[in-house]
Amino acid sequence: MDDIRHSTAAISTNDIPGTLPILPIVDTNLFPKMVLPLVLIQKEAIDLIDEAMAGSRMLGLILSRKPEPGSKHRAEDLYRIGTVAMILKMSKMEDEKAQLLIQGMNRFKTVQFLQGKPYLQAKIEVLTCKIRTGPWKTGL
Repeated sequence: MDDIRHSTAAISTNDIPGTLPILPIVDTNLFPKMVLPLVLIQKEAIDLIDEAMAGSRMLGLILSRKPEPGSKHRAEDLYRIGTVAMILKMSKMEDEKAQLLIQGMNRFKTVQFLQGKPYLQAKIEVLTCKIRTGPWKTGL
């Protein structure tokens, strides 16, 4: 089993690429700062992870409207808001599976889905968190 680890040095919003590989998820969701283990069994998903690991180690996770975990997802099956995830740890197993430990970084909005890869890719716009201020905050 290959085991690849990377340091979790501070990454800013400016370090997030404008184009990300997109991994559809069905039975869970990822939010910023949340850590999530994943097991991937589809070849397209493993190819996506290999490319992400060779580059920025970032990918976009978007919840799918399709309830079947093993089905092929299309752009129209996905919601438009997702979470940028950093791959913290990746481990490949002999039976063509990969285990990941990922951490959510920021929310993003899908601008456009791109063609040309066996998996989904999208141009994205990183969403910023707006902090509201007011008299209610001083009471806390």
